[in-house]
Amino acid sequence: MLAVGALVLGAALAAGCSGGSGSGGGEGGEGGQPATSVRERGTAFAAFGETVATVTAADGRTCEVCLLVADTPEQRRRGLMEVTDPALGGYDGMVFVNEQPEPGGFWMRNTRIPLTAVFFDGDGAYLSAESMVPCPDDVADANCPSYAPPAPFLYGVELADRSADDLLMTEGSRLELADRPCPATLDGRDP
Repeated sequence: MLAVGALVLGAALAAGCSGGSGSGGGEGGEGGQPATSVRERGTAFAAFGETVATVTAADGRTCEVCLLVADTPEQRRRGLMEVTDPALGGYDGMVFVNEQPEPGGFWMRNTRIPLTAVFFDGDGAYLSAESMVPCPDDVADANCPSYAPPAPFLYGVELADRSADDLLMTEGSRLELADRPCPATLDGRDP
């Protein structure tokens, strides 16, 4: 079952979730219209759930993100294997949710695009981030590198087309998941 964190409501959000002190109030689009993000739930992502999550930086800035959810053993095994769309159909990334904090990490077997993995502990506190490159098909499994945080993790977020820095997933940040689907609009976000 998806672990649920409290969603921080009414937080000031920076456009695109990076830089500045945030604008808040949903003024992310042109002419005061909210910015929209179109997400395509094609066959590559049909087996996964989705959730809104809030990232809170060490300095208090926040960023609301829309993530695909891999919270079953089969979903966590599959992850973003064979996905070729770096925009992930409009999602910011995929969050792998363990039942409890566990040691281990990710590898890039059958993964076609470079990814960044950001790991968070059982309290949602940032552990580390790793740039991951696809493992070539002609490399034996034993020689395919794995990427792991320095401690057991509850959440592992894979990002493709988004920067961990832009989404405030950096040293001192915290991740909180909301048990609700992604809206068509996220406050203060570029489309």
